[in-house]
Amino acid sequence: MARFVKGIGSAAKNFFVGSSEVDKMYLGNTLIYKNLPYDAEVEYLESTGSQWIGTEINPNGYTSIEVKFKYNVKTNQMRVFGARTNNTSDLVMQSYINGSGQFATSFAVNGDWMSTGVTADTYVHILKINSSNLGVYLDGTLKNTRTSRPSVTANDKLRLFSCGTWADNGSNLNGRIYYAKIWSNDTLVRDFIPVRVGQVGYMYDKVSKQLFGNAGSGSFTLGSDV
Repeated sequence: MARFVKGIGSAAKNFFVGSSEVDKMYLGNTLIYKNLPYDAEVEYLESTGSQWIGTEINPNGYTSIEVKFKYNVKTNQMRVFGARTNNTSDLVMQSYINGSGQFATSFAVNGDWMSTGVTADTYVHILKINSSNLGVYLDGTLKNTRTSRPSVTANDKLRLFSCGTWADNGSNLNGRIYYAKIWSNDTLVRDFIPVRVGQVGYMYDKVSKQLFGNAGSGSFTLGSDV
């Protein structure tokens, strides 16, 4: 299945409030109009480690990312997201579990690993790498800060549930992602929410209004409709 899927179908008419296009219209609690390429939003997408989503974003020193996620199991080096090649001159941007069993990130050339100091668990968390102040946040609390801004653009594109083209065994996420947001120079460029078309899971980007599908094997497990 393609990593990137254009919108499926379109309505005969588009409706606007002011200059903003309306995606849904309700009469009371009844949906009477929908101009969206999916059947329903779901609580999360869940991967066994074989399914992942490509974002088509090559991160640089001005890229920020925020992901709400949950590990099903805790394994050393397991990544929630990542852009990483095996090139020591390339930018690495990732979230993972380090050798001490802690939530950790990289946002630098040749790694420069930054631990949050918090032991990884199987609860729901929100992790953010903020390029504005070079800070790493866990559940809204600043946990670490880089001392310098990366000066290169990654050769790799960021992936969700995976670590880009470089990976070691077991490094893909066995767990859930509830949403993901990516900024470039403080401008939101990806605003992913999990959705389904029939019973097939996708991430829908509210910025580009496109579906991003599973680029791995097998199928995502879907959370409940929301």
